[in-house]
Amino acid sequence: MKRAVLSSFLLLPALAWAQGHDPKTPNDLYERGTPTFVRGTAGDDATDVAIAAQVELIRGMLFPDAEVLEDNQVDPERGPAAWPKNPVLYGGQHVNDLLARLPGLPFGFEPGKLRVGTRTFVGDEYRLIALVPRTERWPAFVVYAGAATPGVAEINGVQHGPQTLLVIDRFGPLIDGYWQLGHSGKLEPRWGRPKNRVSWRTAVEASVTVAWADVEGLEPDLAAETKQSIACVQGAGRAAGRLGLKEPAAIAIYVYPDRGSKTSITSNRGDGHADLVSRTLHVLPAGDALEDLVAHEATHVLAYHAFGATRSPLLGEGLAVWASGRYAGRDLEAWKQDVPAAVPAVKHLLGGTFRKLPEQVSYPLAGIFVATLVEAVGLETFSAQLYPSGPDDWEAACERAGTTAADLEAAFRKVLGR
Repeated sequence: MKRAVLSSFLLLPALAWAQGHDPKTPNDLYERGTPTFVRGTAGDDATDVAIAAQVELIRGMLFPDAEVLEDNQVDPERGPAAWPKNPVLYGGQHVNDLLARLPGLPFGFEPGKLRVGTRTFVGDEYRLIALVPRTERWPAFVVYAGAATPGVAEINGVQHGPQTLLVIDRFGPLIDGYWQLGHSGKLEPRWGRPKNRVSWRTAVEASVTVAWADVEGLEPDLAAETKQSIACVQGAGRAAGRLGLKEPAAIAIYVYPDRGSKTSITSNRGDGHADLVSRTLHVLPAGDALEDLVAHEATHVLAYHAFGATRSPLLGEGLAVWASGRYAGRDLEAWKQDVPAAVPAVKHLLGGTFRKLPEQVSYPLAGIFVATLVEAVGLETFSAQLYPSGPDDWEAACERAGTTAADLEAAFRKVLGR
């Protein structure tokens, strides 16, 4: 009898979807209004801090007025009425207590594993972004979670939004789908076609693995690959040296033959990008600029695993530009000549204003800012106190670093000649 009642009720979301009343995708939920973030706090202290940093990164950039709750502030026993409006949950069942207390979810996480329906993905690299439809137990909500602990590092940076559910691996979006009612009356995934994946040839140099795609009918250019391998190792080494890391995290660097293949496999058209969870870089050959490109992207991975997550793209991208020493082939001293006359206040740059600037302005500006901070307080204090901060706690972070936000702002303006 209970099974029949549950099955009948679970038809309601399907009917509501058909009538356009309930969100079908994460984008639909965001379009309903300001989200309420629910962050996982069921991990250890470092995990809780990392999840909070990811939430604040997104809130500070896109939703500064959004409320943030901890997972234990929502009582699932009280049903949907106890939930906040437009809930967005961060962290899987192993790090988010609210998810762990919801019975009958169509997915599950444990350390190193993601289960969606009857399919299991084994490995820390796997992540899930999904719109979970409402039932009698919970309202519609969005979840960002991964099999790693905490598994949500820059998860919002993966292209997503129009899919109901999306599984991600080290290369990017792997397979998407939508929920349907199974014969048991429970939600089950209906999968689409998986994304393109290829085999790779690898070379290992200490803590750096460099890989090239095996392309059918294309003979490897061993001379070019040797040159690329040297550039990759030197770029990663430069990043580790600038960050003061004696034992940097191991990374893998995937070198794609052209932009089309990189886009086909990763869904990212950029010259290079990093996947923090899997400690991988994905780059185009880039000629003489490859070493600079790798130094920039490797900084994101190495800094995350050495210093933790940052709450601001100004600091994250700024550190990568500073560690690389150059942006677009020019050093920071040269870029100072091109900084616009009107530079927003630091408190605004720490939040959403940074992403509103053209990259040719924002990235060099961020690198100059981080250079100013390191000069003012030293790399060790910067990495421990300033780098993990964001617009919500910048003034307190400056005080912990032995300075003030006003003094650092003044030093930044002086370097810019303002």
